[in-house]
Amino acid sequence: MNKSKDGNQRIAKAILNIRKKNGLSQEEFAERLGISRQAVSRWEMGISVPSINTIISISDKFDVSLDEMLKGEGGVYRKSKEEMPAKNGKDYSWGFLVAGILFLINLPLLAEMIQTKNMEIFKTAYEHSYDYILEYPLSIVLLLSVLLIGSGIYLNLKKKGGKTK
Repeated sequence: MNKSKDGNQRIAKAILNIRKKNGLSQEEFAERLGISRQAVSRWEMGISVPSINTIISISDKFDVSLDEMLKGEGGVYRKSKEEMPAKNGKDYSWGFLVAGILFLINLPLLAEMIQTKNMEIFKTAYEHSYDYILEYPLSIVLLLSVLLIGSGIYLNLKKKGGKTK
C-alpha cells in the first residue's frame, strides 16, 4: 500500500475515534469545526485529509495531541511490514574477506601450474612463475581477490561504524 493512503487511513481512524469518543454525529462534529458534514465523511473514509489548520483545530477543541492524530495511538508511528526494510541478518563481509584471501593465496600455485603447462606444451616459459600473475587468466583472479578483500574490509568498517553511532 502506498504511504499517502496509509497516512490517510491513520488520520481517518483518528478522526473517527475522536468523534465517537465525544459522542458526536458527523453533523455535530462538522458544526464545531465550521465545516461541512461531507468533509468529515470524506476524512473518515480516507478519501481526503483535513488541512493542517483543521488538524490543529481538532487537536485544540477535542484535547487530542497532534502526535496521536498523525502518528497513531500513543504518538508512535508504527510502520507496516511492507514499509520496513527487509533485514535478513546475513553478514557477507567475512565471507568476502576469506574468499579474497584464499584466491590471493592460490595465485602462486596457479601461476606455477601455468608455467609447467607452458613448458610442456610450448617448450618455453617465463623464468619466474609469478610473471604469469599479471597475464590474462590470473590477472582476473588477482583483480577479483583484491575486490573481495576490499569489499570485506569496507563492509566490516561500515558495520562497526554503524554500531558505535
